[in-house]
Amino acid sequence: MAGGGGLKKKVINYVLDNPVKVYIGGAAFVYALRQYSTITAYNKYFGKYDFQRKVERGELH
Repeated sequence: MAGGGGLKKKVINYVLDNPVKVYIGGAAFVYALRQYSTITAYNKYFGKYDFQRKVERGELH
């Protein structure tokens, strides 16, 4: 059997070698996902103008 460790070992080594890149990349991904889901959900249910009005009034949490 050939050793190695495969993908799991590569991912762990990358995270250990580049913690800042992983942290910032993960944060950017989560922020973009949240923005996308918020925009699509509120535009779907309320419409663009109602959504903007709720944002201005601070009614969205």
